[in-house]
Amino acid sequence: MDQNELITLAGVFFGGLLAGAVGYFKKQKPVGAQTAVLTGVGMELGNKEQIERLIHAVEKIAKAIHDEEQDEFKLKMEHLLEALERAEQRPQR
Repeated sequence: MDQNELITLAGVFFGGLLAGAVGYFKKQKPVGAQTAVLTGVGMELGNKEQIERLIHAVEKIAKAIHDEEQDEFKLKMEHLLEALERAEQRPQR
């Protein structure tokens, strides 16, 4: 082998090594633990907001049900009072 062939082979070899190194180090690194922690914190803040919305909605529903029950209770009491008044107005035997 003469000197030109050796230089060409060395150039191809080191060029291949350089191309492989550049490709290897340009790859994106896998997601680390710190990113997972930040993602978890962000998700937890979202969960907290959703839970607060859920609590607010449940409180509104409970209030509506309570108001409905109060109305039913008042209506039953009025019917009982009317029945008592009718019973008082009947002549006694």
